[in-house]
Amino acid sequence: MSSVKELEEEIQSLNFLLLEQKDQINALGTERDYWKSLATKMLEIQGYEVPETDGPLLRDNDGNLISFESVKDDFTNLKRKLDKPK
Repeated sequence: MSSVKELEEEIQSLNFLLLEQKDQINALGTERDYWKSLATKMLEIQGYEVPETDGPLLRDNDGNLISFESVKDDFTNLKRKLDKPK
């Protein structure tokens, strides 16, 4: 049988893990907001009207919805190409 001290240490350890996970979740939310604002700004510069939504922004030429994630991927790929040494 576990002692009270062992149980308290286990609870403290689990609380620490929960706090770490909460920090990671908050960081992911911050990153998502960053990419969302970047995608919105890029689309506004290109002359698109951007709706206030967390969902897809607009449709491509084939009628498919374009999401913030795809804009993030496009931007990341472009940045990678630009950063490549020539």
